[in-house]
Amino acid sequence: MSFINYINRMSIRRKLVIGMAGVIVFMGAAMLGSLYWMRSLQEKMRNLEAVSRFEESVLEMRRFEKNFFLYGDPHFLKTAQHNASRVRQLFEDHKALFLRLSAPGPVKAFETNLKEYEDLLSKHQAELPAGSKAEPLVGRDEVGIRRAGAAIADFAEDVASEKRTSINETIWNTMRWQLAGFGLAVFGIAVMGGLMFLKVTGPLKLLEESTRRIAKGEFEPIEMIPHEKEVRDIFQSFNQMARELKQGQDQLVQSKKLASLGTMLAGVAHEINNPLSNISSSCQLLLEELNGLKPFWSRWIRHATSCGPSWNSRATGISGSRRLR
Repeated sequence: MSFINYINRMSIRRKLVIGMAGVIVFMGAAMLGSLYWMRSLQEKMRNLEAVSRFEESVLEMRRFEKNFFLYGDPHFLKTAQHNASRVRQLFEDHKALFLRLSAPGPVKAFETNLKEYEDLLSKHQAELPAGSKAEPLVGRDEVGIRRAGAAIADFAEDVASEKRTSINETIWNTMRWQLAGFGLAVFGIAVMGGLMFLKVTGPLKLLEESTRRIAKGEFEPIEMIPHEKEVRDIFQSFNQMARELKQGQDQLVQSKKLASLGTMLAGVAHEINNPLSNISSSCQLLLEELNGLKPFWSRWIRHATSCGPSWNSRATGISGSRRLR
């Protein structure tokens, strides 16, 4: 669980670096595997040349052998012997290759058949009558030569077929490694693209919706913050901005309330000031006309006259202080 949390909290940049490194490693492994099979194919192609020469010599040997028994020309017999010697030389030079391509039993049987074949040809060569051309000989030696030659040809055909099959397998393995590397690269890139799409577009859509809510006056922070470092930093900055905007809005509302209160107090002071001014003026007139009144009434009238300016200044001060706030 801790490893999963570590992966979730990993930054997008680090995830991209790790993903690309993984793709490069897989591609490198595929290239190394492909290089190995290509080198193996190169070696097998060289071996195929030796097998092809071996098979060609066997076929030539069989062809001159058949021509000898068909036409009785000693030249064909000598050519068959020469090709038999060439087959033996090729076999001795590449015996390890033939042992890899065939089981020890068939290889041993081939050696036996080749020796028998050479011995029968030599015996036939010694028994030929003098002259440039001999009559075709049919008998036990011919049957033995044909049987041994057929066994040698079958062995050469089997070895050549096995070698071609091995080459086809190597070609297929090379293609498979190349396709595997390409497939893994495409799969890795697709997975990284999908993950980045989910990890980036989802938070961006949520951020867009939150921005629209702020435009409508809803200064609410985002509660679900993603784990990725880059996206998490953006969301935290957005939430800080939303909180500051909400705080500014609250201060603005409070200022508007205080301004409204100041306006109301100014109006109240104005309404109080008007009747007090009238009362003060009336008291002044009474003082002028009633100078002979008793001292008690004179003091009362002076006190009422002095109250008007005092209340007026108080109301004006309250209104001014509210406006300043």
